[in-house]
Amino acid sequence: MASVDLVDSTVMVKESTDSRKSEFCVGLRKSIGDLKEVLLGREVSAVGVHCIGGGGKTTLALALSNDPQIKDYFKNNVIFINVSQSLNLKEILEIMWEKIIKKKRTEFQNVEDGYVQLQQHLLKESKPTLVILDDVWSNRADALSLFCFWAFGQTSIPSTMDSSLVKEVQEKCGGLPLALKVIGSSLHGQPHVAWEREKNNISKGETIFDYHKEGLLRCFQPSIDSLDDIVKECFLDLGLFPGNRKICVDALLDTWVNVRKLEWQDSFAILSMLARRNLLNLTSDRRNTKTLNYRNASKLYFSQHDVIQDLSLYLGSQDNVLHRKRLLMSSKDNGFPEKWKSFGDIAFDAQIVSIHTGPMDETQWHEMNFPKIL
Repeated sequence: MASVDLVDSTVMVKESTDSRKSEFCVGLRKSIGDLKEVLLGREVSAVGVHCIGGGGKTTLALALSNDPQIKDYFKNNVIFINVSQSLNLKEILEIMWEKIIKKKRTEFQNVEDGYVQLQQHLLKESKPTLVILDDVWSNRADALSLFCFWAFGQTSIPSTMDSSLVKEVQEKCGGLPLALKVIGSSLHGQPHVAWEREKNNISKGETIFDYHKEGLLRCFQPSIDSLDDIVKECFLDLGLFPGNRKICVDALLDTWVNVRKLEWQDSFAILSMLARRNLLNLTSDRRNTKTLNYRNASKLYFSQHDVIQDLSLYLGSQDNVLHRKRLLMSSKDNGFPEKWKSFGDIAFDAQIVSIHTGPMDETQWHEMNFPKIL
């Protein structure tokens, strides 16, 4: 059941999974009506809508922003902003300024500066404005609450638990909801020694995916299986780029155009699809969200959570090393992998080789045979 949180009360609204355009969302009428009652009939400054993933939050928000009664009440001052995980509060304020004030401005000095200037302008204009923030995943407190929900059945750390130990384990999840769910659930009802073991695994440098592989695969597999073959291949290519780091989209699209033989527009469409499914994060070096198209790919960057990168690497390494479509020399290898040297003159099938080991001189390198890519 989805719910709407107010500053001073809570209203329950009907959950919907209808993904069609807002003008056709008949199933959301009750929810839209409840929201309109809140926004038009009470003195509230903030309303929060939340429910499970896929429950229709974005569809509901879009339908509300296009509702004639809402547009009339707010005199068309209705602003819709999609908030990605990469946006910080200062960037959000800058986008709000551009959309509300209808003109560009230099960057705010800090969050407080942006807040004060925006507030002063709104008070001066004295006109109602509705700002809808979609896809909000905010901060460490939210991550800790979600982790505690799965680990303890409540949204806070129980007084009987070592709070520093719980936070140390939770922070390793990096804010990824599925990782919070899988690890939190695995520790539910477990004794202190299990938490210590989890912490020790982290301290030894093992990745979350290494020792929670089964649970994470179970969560991600439906999303991966639903991808078309070519989209799945593109997803597996993502693992060859450094994780948790912003990479220029141009480099990725060039790979798909030259190796996967895709058209530039098709490559960007696949990139956008993977971003919508939260298998990568897209950001821009400009505040204007209109730059999010293939013509401005040089201004876009993508990144992956470590867990998702480990997933793509794992799924792409199930074949014999000679027959893999992609090879990675990771920083863990600390040089040319010894096993690869044993293949001698046998040709590798790999179309893409990614080297993260750092500089290697000629004495450290080894001759490898690859197919010629036309």
